[in-house]
Formats: sequence, C-alpha cells, structure tokens
Amino acid sequence: MASSFHFRSLVVPFDFSPTAHNALFQAIHIGRKTKLPVELWLLGDKYARNQVAQESRSGSFKEQSEAEVASLHHQINQDGPVELSMHWLEGKTTKSIQQRLKENPDVLVFLGVHGERNQDAMFHANQSNKLSLYWKAPVLAIPPGMEGRFQRMLLAIDAENMHSREKIPYALFLAQFTDAEVVLLGLERRKNKEDRARLRGILHQAAQYFGKKGIPYRQEILDGKNPGHATLHYAEAHNIDLVVLVADSDGALSALMGPSFPSFLSQRFQGLSLCVPPRVNTITAKVTI
Repeated sequence: MASSFHFRSLVVPFDFSPTAHNALFQAIHIGRKTKLPVELWLLGDKYARNQVAQESRSGSFKEQSEAEVASLHHQINQDGPVELSMHWLEGKTTKSIQQRLKENPDVLVFLGVHGERNQDAMFHANQSNKLSLYWKAPVLAIPPGMEGRFQRMLLAIDAENMHSREKIPYALFLAQFTDAEVVLLGLERRKNKEDRARLRGILHQAAQYFGKKGIPYRQEILDGKNPGHATLHYAEAHNIDLVVLVADSDGALSALMGPSFPSFLSQRFQGLSLCVPPRVNTITAKVTI
C-alpha cells in the first residue's frame, strides 16, 4: 500500500465566487506547506462573468478578472511567497477542465462548490463524485462557508470493497500538512470472527502509515450494513470536517438500489469531501512506501 504522493501542482478552477476564493486560500495554505505551485484555471462562463460584473470595474471581462487576480496575488504574497500562476480555459467548462487535466496530470483539484439553490453556478456539492470520475483526478470539494482549516478527517474502510484502501495515500498527503486528526472508521458488513479479524488487520495496517508520520489518528468499527447512513451519522456526531472517498458510479440500478456510497455522502455531507478516482496505481506519480 502506497503511503504518499508527490503532486505536480494544486489546481483551483476559479469562477470568481466566494467559494472559489475559499478553495484558493485552502490551496495556498497547502501550497505553502508542501512548496507546491498553485494554478488558477480561470473560467469564463456566464456565472463567472456575472461575478466579475458585480465588482463594477471598468474594462473588459478579461481585464477586470486579471486585475482581480493581480490583487489576490498581492494579498497572498503579503502572508508569505507562494508560486501562483493563472491560465484561461476556453470552451465548455467541465470539458475544458477535463482536457487540461489530461494534458497536465498529477494534480490535486481544489473546487469551490455551491449550494443547490444557486442554479446558475457551474459546480454543486453533489457533483464531486461524478467530477472525480469524469476528470480522472482527485477533487477536494469546498462548500460555501468553509473558510477555516479542517481539523478532523474521516476514512471509512470497507474490507469488502477492493478500492476502499486507495484513499489512504491522499489522506496521508493532506494530514501531513494540515495537522488534522485522522479517523479510521471500519465498516463491518458481516458479524463473524473471520471478517472482523480481516477488517482489524486492514485498520492496523492503515494506522501504521499514519503513526510512522506522527499523524494523530484513532480507529473505530461500526455496523456497516448501511455504510452511507452509518458514516454520515458518525461524521455529524463527531464534528468531522472532511471525508475522503473513492469515487464510484451510481450504476444502472441506482433508481432502485439508491446512489453509491461516495455519491450518497457527497450529496448529504455538509463539510469538505475529497473524492479520488479508483485504481490509484494507474496514476503516474512519485510514490513512497
């Protein structure tokens, strides 16, 4: 099991909204800690143009937005230098992001998402699972009002899901640079000695990776017959700021069977969610064991 990644950069698709600003400052915080460059991918869709127009500056949309980015850059550098670049994306937003991610892999996407009432916005909180699959990239979704740093992240481990442990390297990467506590939540599907021993073994192995890095963690096992509800209730009851999920499609029977586990959580959890694409070993990255 891999214990960490070396990302090439941190990417912020930027629509000039308050949530995009929150995503940028989260990325800047991690960028300073990791010495990774931060890339602003500037969007020019209708919503972004309306956000810039509200500032009532003179000049074209591009002139106004570049002036805002320059002001942000100056503000950011007052708290310490960070490598920040900007790139304009042309065409349909999700498609243009997908294309750029294909050309520039090995990045972590910080995505400011919006509430469902804001129908004009491009990205909503319940899309992070689908976007991670579509973009084939890890997506850290930051909802409205999440200005502060996250202090407690949750990883739900299901021994019966072959992809469940693939989220661990991403959680380890974030935990090293945020001082966050990690909660390893084992989901027990069947109550028998063999399955419980297997789940405990997986949790123990995962805990070793965090312990070796000096990252605070704790372990718990819950009844996992209904993993989505169990994880959501635990997260709400224990003040979890961030859940880490391996993205999964809902499947053809979702109308009958309900949404997938990551889709369910990304739709209902009110905090941050990091959705990572499955099969982590297919991502080209520097990995340390």
